[in-house]
Amino acid sequence: MFGDAHANYGMFPAGGATVRLPRRVGISRAKQLMFTGASVPAAELAGTDLVTCLVPDAELVDAVSSLVDSIAGKSALGLAGMKELVSAGMDVPREVGLRREREWAAEYMRSGDFAEGLRAFAEKRAPQFVDSGVKGVGRG
Repeated sequence: MFGDAHANYGMFPAGGATVRLPRRVGISRAKQLMFTGASVPAAELAGTDLVTCLVPDAELVDAVSSLVDSIAGKSALGLAGMKELVSAGMDVPREVGLRREREWAAEYMRSGDFAEGLRAFAEKRAPQFVDSGVKGVGRG
């Protein structure tokens, strides 16, 4: 179940809900959730940016473990950059986001993880990422 119960208790959202929720579920749905204080089943929010997948309760632990396993083998440095740029890119003009991506990519290409990824691809094996960072990556 998902909802925003602020209105139910005479409270006002001050943690960013008025900005974040509409971006995730759309303005009309956000207003409905916020104004009514109602909770809705997660299935009603499938296809929004709030719910990425639904699994039966009995399969939740396995689904989470599978998701964690699929992410854990990736470059932590690369994932950190993607996370930073995707989040920041929502709040800047498109051109700024694209410039930051190019800058980040240029720095990342100097990392051990980038080199390891290319070697692993060429050798048709799973990469073994170990790089903890490149000075300057993601800091500008």
